[in-house]
Amino acid sequence: MKKRSTKSKISKRAKRKFKYSDAVPINLSRFAQEEYFYDIWLDFQDLLIREREQKREQGIKPRSHDLHYLNCLKSVIANLVQSVLEDKSLAIGLRKDFYDPDRKRNPLGISKVYMDTVLGYLIVHNEKSTKRFLKDPRRSKFKDYGVGFIALEKNGFLNPKTGLSRVTLFAPTDKFKTFMNQWQATPSRSKNKRTKELRLIRISSPNENSKLVRRKVIFESERHRYEKVDQKHPLVSDTRKLLIKYNALMESIKIKLDVVTLDPPALYRLFIINRRKPDQLEWHGRFYAEGGHYQNFRQDFCKHLTIDESPVTELDFSSTHPTLAYDLKNLPRPTGDSYDFEILKPIDAMKQKMTARKAGKLLVNIAINALDESEAIDAFQGELALAKIKYGELGVGAFPRLIEALKAKHTPIREHFLSGNGNWFMFIDSEICRNVIIDFISDGKPILPKHDSFIVRRDDAKLLETSMRRHWVNVIRQISGNLNFNELPEIKMKY
Repeated sequence: MKKRSTKSKISKRAKRKFKYSDAVPINLSRFAQEEYFYDIWLDFQDLLIREREQKREQGIKPRSHDLHYLNCLKSVIANLVQSVLEDKSLAIGLRKDFYDPDRKRNPLGISKVYMDTVLGYLIVHNEKSTKRFLKDPRRSKFKDYGVGFIALEKNGFLNPKTGLSRVTLFAPTDKFKTFMNQWQATPSRSKNKRTKELRLIRISSPNENSKLVRRKVIFESERHRYEKVDQKHPLVSDTRKLLIKYNALMESIKIKLDVVTLDPPALYRLFIINRRKPDQLEWHGRFYAEGGHYQNFRQDFCKHLTIDESPVTELDFSSTHPTLAYDLKNLPRPTGDSYDFEILKPIDAMKQKMTARKAGKLLVNIAINALDESEAIDAFQGELALAKIKYGELGVGAFPRLIEALKAKHTPIREHFLSGNGNWFMFIDSEICRNVIIDFISDGKPILPKHDSFIVRRDDAKLLETSMRRHWVNVIRQISGNLNFNELPEIKMKY
């Protein structure tokens, strides 16, 4: 009789002891936005910065991997929420090949190195149960600063001789469940019925009013962290009072998308630290809905919204930033479309989703936001690639010719291109937005701001148009110092 192999025996015995269905397997495609846990991320990033400083003192040139750590933390937080919803443990594989993109979907590029460090930061450090787990130096380096969101339930293992391994089981702690109470979290099915994507909508409560105004510092193109805001600053305190009233009003309003009732939106205001003037608060300042909400809806979805059973309309400032640039200098606005460029006309013939006008709008806004030409080229090429348009199809040396065409078309405001002034213009349009919201809150009327456009009930369209025009003029007068300015903006109705 043929003797069964040792590997086969171990494999069957392991299967009897552990069923993968008894736990939530980590889904590396599931992640939560950092706005949900930015305090946790800020503390973790401070530890990473301190570690880099120590390496620098030792003569070692440190490298920053903050974005990778943030992506890993995003995924672990979201999967912990899923494990709480299903009342199961979270199963995480700690083998190096567990994160191989050829074996499973890993869009955030998470690896074992980052996962070990993040788990070491989140785990409850109990001498007995975690002694073996913390033998890895990456898991133990932040053990004195852990937040205690997960507890080790069962150690995994890897037998190098047989190749047999088992994932490690973690259980969300009561501390994490308390932390999660500030969210409304529901699992929703994606197109692939075998995977579950997580939708998280944060609900502002009275004890979280300090987070209604936030400040973000950007280090590079995608690296950032949040910093504490001076709550006594007049701009901050006034905004907090406004948003407390706004969020309270919207709690009593019923918003539907067709027949589906939506959660009431909660707004917050986000400032970005000016790299050239760190003490200046007046930079960016736009209003955002927690979790994206209606601001992430496509236009063909938004027109099916109803507010208290009434159909809606959306009014939008036309060519906002170029018009602001002309008005602040008290110059006559250009005739025709500010975003129309002859050099971009071939895009219409490509029959893609992006039109030549949309590309022109991207070009103008990117040129105002970018600090130099290389940054602008990277951003513009990225947007074209998303629309499946090859940058090379616009011709050799396209971007320098685009910049020249842009400066030729808008010669009076050419100093704003490649100047990094985009966040300054965003602050101006956010001040207009703030005043429009004040008008509607004072009348007890609902309004859904989308930066430089607004969604209201159709019956309130005339009131909105009047408010937008009045505050455009008032804010321009206040910032430019030109009290004689009275040029009304062009406003268009989207639907």
